[in-house]
Amino acid sequence: MLQATHLIGFGVKRASTSLTCTDLGNISGTGTNIGDMTEGGGLAGAFDFNTSQATSASARKTSVTSSSVGKSWGGNKNICRFDLYGPTDDFFFGNSVAGNTIKLQGSATGSFSGEQTTLYTHTFGSYSTSQVISVTSGITGGNYAYHRWLFESAASTGRTVAEIRVWALA
Repeated sequence: MLQATHLIGFGVKRASTSLTCTDLGNISGTGTNIGDMTEGGGLAGAFDFNTSQATSASARKTSVTSSSVGKSWGGNKNICRFDLYGPTDDFFFGNSVAGNTIKLQGSATGSFSGEQTTLYTHTFGSYSTSQVISVTSGITGGNYAYHRWLFESAASTGRTVAEIRVWALA
């Protein structure tokens, strides 16, 4: 929980309120999009507030074993929740192979070349058929100026995400 103090009216009265992650709102529309999932709807497709769209309008990358989409926030953010939505006409990973992963990673520099920290990993079971992944706990924290969702698979096929919704504490 985050403790916040709000001024009440024009006086000096103060009220202390405990805020939860969802009280702070969705920050998906802020920051600058980063990553290499530039096919289909490009990076903007992952942050356009449309949770029901086809592959052609979603952030996508084909013929690779890993790809990413994320945000440069312009300041540190501590992500406390995120929701990932798959496209309406395909899976997150077109090949539906078990063992595919999606990792949330944080970076102070944005280079993601060894200095990044993995904050959460989702590993798919038998098939990558779940079209909505909602993560509300288990995110190891820290404030980072850059976050990305890294899609990894042993097979060189497409990776697609229709929407990423993000909530942060800072």
